Amino acid sequence: MEPYELLLKCTSGLYSGKFIYLNSNEPEILGCGNFEALGVTASLQNASLEPLHTKIEYKNDFFISDMSNQKGTWLKLGPNNPTPLFLSDQLKIGNIILTVTALDISLPILELTWGSNKIQVTKSLKISSKNPTDYIFPSLHYFSLEIIREDTLYIVKVLNGLVSKRIIKETKLCPGFEIELGTLQFEVCRFNYGKWSNIGLRVAMEDTDCVIQDLNIFDQPVAFYGVFDGHGGNSCSEYLKANLYEYIHKALKGNCNIQEWRPMIIQAFNECDLAYNKNNPEMSKVMGATAIVVMITGRNIIVANTGDSRAVMSRRGEALQLSNDHKPDLPSEKARIEESGGFVTSGRVLGKLGVSRAFGDFEFKSLNKKTVICEPEVEFFEINPMIDEFIVLGCDGMYEAYTNQELVLCIRDNLKRMRITEQDPCRVIKDVVTGAVHSRKTADNVTGIIVTLCAGIC
Repeated sequence: MEPYELLLKCTSGLYSGKFIYLNSNEPEILGCGNFEALGVTASLQNASLEPLHTKIEYKNDFFISDMSNQKGTWLKLGPNNPTPLFLSDQLKIGNIILTVTALDISLPILELTWGSNKIQVTKSLKISSKNPTDYIFPSLHYFSLEIIREDTLYIVKVLNGLVSKRIIKETKLCPGFEIELGTLQFEVCRFNYGKWSNIGLRVAMEDTDCVIQDLNIFDQPVAFYGVFDGHGGNSCSEYLKANLYEYIHKALKGNCNIQEWRPMIIQAFNECDLAYNKNNPEMSKVMGATAIVVMITGRNIIVANTGDSRAVMSRRGEALQLSNDHKPDLPSEKARIEESGGFVTSGRVLGKLGVSRAFGDFEFKSLNKKTVICEPEVEFFEINPMIDEFIVLGCDGMYEAYTNQELVLCIRDNLKRMRITEQDPCRVIKDVVTGAVHSRKTADNVTGIIVTLCAGIC
């Protein structure tokens, strides 16, 4: 098993589903040229790349630089990654390229030019820090940019549409970046992952999931993976998908001492639960969701669990359960419920709810009787890169179909059937989830995420 530092995962184009593992030992050079003659390490043919197109090199961090003459290496911009603009910078919208041809902070004026040598269009923008521009160029495909003056820089933020900025200077490569090379799109991932859901025999899908490559808590990436299993409807699970990671980000921001995170994560879960109730006062009484969250930073795994969804790790083929299922008849949970004035019958809280911890379900959370709580159990683990292979997160429907060991062996066997450099967790989790429904006949919604911790299993 080989550990890896970062991963380029192709999400669009001829090589969609393929990936390139990055390590700190040698540079990665992408292009369509000859391996031996030009030193290309990943030759990508028929994708509109130049012979030497892009270089990725480790210098305490990974940095990406453009080696092409014409076609460029492009970084996708979005609402969450505003970027400074400099003279000669280029922005791409579809096939249209805008070039910063004049930039004067003192006036302040920014000039954008686009078009061919024969027909050029120039637009001058007057910008201040108090009145940002918000321009829409319908003739260039629909998109909207907000540009503001901040100290001695112009900052551009994409409000709408697909906009990329050409990488001119060497740029630090961060998890979550989306890179465009020729006709190919790549996602920068800290870990390779795959996810899949199946409605099963239910009439509605109540599961959701969430993957964030970096929560931007401190200078080391913190990857976030979550599976949320709704009940009574999908209102609560959809809310968790959209909001829980934001509450965790807010709670942990700037704190690099991982051992201090437990109470902060508990607080984030509780605040998210209260916010769901406040924003959805009627639905929150009758709808709820469980949550299994795994965060990975460096060699540290942080698991936060509320309810009966589960995380399991493969340690050289042996299943290691990373979370506890919060079932009402679990002795510690039953004792807590009874101490709060409730009771458990037929394995259900007050004879109704099949989990003892959940988001939502506020009919069980009166001020005096909190028979159901959303407080997570938070556990810490350390990755051993020589023996730890992957983590799988799943809702209870997954674990009704497979035991922990069956699931680990099923995933492991599927991965080992592929070449070691092409072991794709996306294909495997689809097969595993589909097998739970069609072969093992679980009736529930089934959702799973596989996160690989090594570049391949022999």
